[in-house]
Amino acid sequence: LDPERISRDKNQCLDAVGVLGSSDVRFLDLHDELLDKQLLDIIVPIEECVLDVKPSIVYTHHRGDSNQDHRPTLGSSAPKLT
Repeated sequence: LDPERISRDKNQCLDAVGVLGSSDVRFLDLHDELLDKQLLDIIVPIEECVLDVKPSIVYTHHRGDSNQDHRPTLGSSAPKLT
């Protein structure tokens, strides 16, 4: 992906986080469009974040999301939250 777009997207995320009233943001910089093939690359860092932050609320993707990277993100984060 274009580094300028990545930077813009991260800044937009930081703006949204401010609106939500959060202060802890972590960008994992995982490879786009490969998360469904490399599940450990997403499971381990998400688990580390959840164990470190101990969040009371987590916003993630809807189970009906058809994006190939969003599905494993949901699958990797949901079991860690129960």
